Amino acid sequence: MSKATKRKLAAKVFRHTAAYDAQIAEYMTELAGEEQPERVTFTYELKQNLRYGENPHQKAAFYKNPLGSEFSIANAQQIHGKELSYNNIHDADAALQLVKDFDEPAAVAVKHMKPIQHTFLVALSRLTEKWMAKLLVSYMKFFWKSLLPLLFQKRH
Repeated sequence: MSKATKRKLAAKVFRHTAAYDAQIAEYMTELAGEEQPERVTFTYELKQNLRYGENPHQKAAFYKNPLGSEFSIANAQQIHGKELSYNNIHDADAALQLVKDFDEPAAVAVKHMKPIQHTFLVALSRLTEKWMAKLLVSYMKFFWKSLLPLLFQKRH
């Protein structure tokens, strides 16, 4: 085994051990009720490499908290479209934060972390599936590159 391979494997083992220790420390700190411990360590897992960063010439990757909220963009599954970029992740997160404010399922279109100017929030429970499909298709045609429809239904 080459020296370079040994170094890569050693780094991987230490990252794994450090992440495990950090998760135990976080759990024990919460269990003890400590609000301001003298040291805090964060650990994240690579979810995916992104097409590009904030600008096309930048590299970026998306990391998630392994103990994070179930209802987050990090735990969402992309079912269609090209790989996400840094800006897509931020837009999706902004959309999720908006729809979380509703007690009923809702949809929102976001660009540059703001609702698109002529877009409105819709309570989905008041629409039939047929009308909801028409609404989303019309948005997708008009904002085909910048639309990020996000459907979210709270679980109680």
